[in-house]
Amino acid sequence: MKAVSETRDLSFLVQSSVAPPERLTSEILKFIGNARQKFLEPLLDSDIDVFAKGLLLKKTEPDKQLATEATRNWNEIATGRLQFDRRQKEAEAVLTVRKEDVLSYWDTFIVGNGDGRRMLISEVVPKSGAASAKVPAKSYKNSTINAAKSGLQLGIDDVDSYRQEREEET
Repeated sequence: MKAVSETRDLSFLVQSSVAPPERLTSEILKFIGNARQKFLEPLLDSDIDVFAKGLLLKKTEPDKQLATEATRNWNEIATGRLQFDRRQKEAEAVLTVRKEDVLSYWDTFIVGNGDGRRMLISEVVPKSGAASAKVPAKSYKNSTINAAKSGLQLGIDDVDSYRQEREEET
């Protein structure tokens, strides 16, 4: 029996014609580092309830097109999960979410207190223009991002070797 992977993600797509990719990455990491204190901790339980009720309405809204329902159900079949009542269960579950749950999730999976976070950073560097740069560094050792502190691994040239190393660690 194949184990089903439960992957959650938070994605940022940031573009600039004047700032180099290293700066954009640094700002994203700074945002993530400050978001708990700035945005999450000030939330009240009543705020969480409002968000939860809005999500509940979205989750329980009937499909407007047959293709939408078919796609969702085929996805359940294709992934082998076969939870055709997923939206209803998620709608029920969202009503039980409290501020402590949001903070715990943030700490575990976004900030990475523990071993729950994995991060993939992809930078596209233009060859010309204000944001252009040389080939990106293999390390941010001397930059605004402290690679050792943040656990970043840069400059993977051989994906197969990287995968093998990861497998040996586990």
